[in-house]
Amino acid sequence: MAAVTYFGESSGARVFQYGSGLVNIGKTIGSSSDYQLDIYTWDIVPSGEVGDNVFRSIDVSFNCSNGYSIGITPIVDGVALNEQTFNGAGTGEQQTQAFFAQRGTRLAARVRTLVRQGDIEMHNVSCSYWQIRANP
Repeated sequence: MAAVTYFGESSGARVFQYGSGLVNIGKTIGSSSDYQLDIYTWDIVPSGEVGDNVFRSIDVSFNCSNGYSIGITPIVDGVALNEQTFNGAGTGEQQTQAFFAQRGTRLAARVRTLVRQGDIEMHNVSCSYWQIRANP
């Protein structure tokens, strides 16, 4: 008799069987929608807890193997702004910039793939801003 080991998800309701491979729930391996990228960055607070900035862009660099289709959502002081979408063809190193102008103290970003055409290797998510007032 062979033993089968199962794992439970701590923040959801899924159960996984050990040694059965990785599959998105409801998807088949090889489907172009398998394993979508969806990341949130940590907040940055460049001027201190009560400082002010004008945040200007979220800058994302990555390597892709067959084009890309991504969405970038700036999150200023915990409020998500409009998602901006980018797509392109080709392979190799790519850069995208989601431009916006929003005053605030904290900035984070959500970066996600909209359609998976190939592999995407995330390199960096950064931002640009002007400091108005630092923490007194």
